[in-house]
Amino acid sequence: MFDSSEKSDFKAEILHEEKWIKFYIINEDGEPYQLNEMTIKCLPESIKGLYVSNTIGYNPLGWFSKKMVSKKNVRFSKKS
Repeated sequence: MFDSSEKSDFKAEILHEEKWIKFYIINEDGEPYQLNEMTIKCLPESIKGLYVSNTIGYNPLGWFSKKMVSKKNVRFSKKS
């Protein structure tokens, strides 16, 4: 599911409980975007994504929560 996200040039983060955490921006089909400069410019102002909220249990999909955020509240940075 997150293969395209791992190939991205950029990473997205949101502020959650006073910490910046990785945010996987997803499209209408639930697949994560491969982030590059053009993709970031073309994203809508309201973005849907996933973040890790719980790592208890054997089902990794249950570790994530969905959230709608404003594009201005997402920190984009180049991967090192």
